[in-house]
Amino acid sequence: MGFILNSGQVAKFHIPVGDRLYQEAKWIQLNNDGSISGYSSTQGPNKQPYIIDLYAEADNSTNSPIKTLPVWFQHMLTGPGVNFQILQMMVANTNDWGLAQEITQY
Repeated sequence: MGFILNSGQVAKFHIPVGDRLYQEAKWIQLNNDGSISGYSSTQGPNKQPYIIDLYAEADNSTNSPIKTLPVWFQHMLTGPGVNFQILQMMVANTNDWGLAQEITQY
């Protein structure tokens, strides 16, 4: 798979460009080991891509206390294989590479 335009798959992928400045990754590629390679808009293919490990983004949008996973979701993760495959397909449809990687690593 080649590089594609980062249209929200990895929302907070920032590449250091010097002097403590960062640019968002414009072009991204999922690597076989679960990491991600990226280029900013000012870089080109003649430079080495910046590589980071891929994780799901935390949702800190609320001040509510942390809750345990719902029982139905735990069952999707640990139940029969077909349930896990359904979960993987649904997560893939969100176009969130970090979340998909976390589910796959689970």
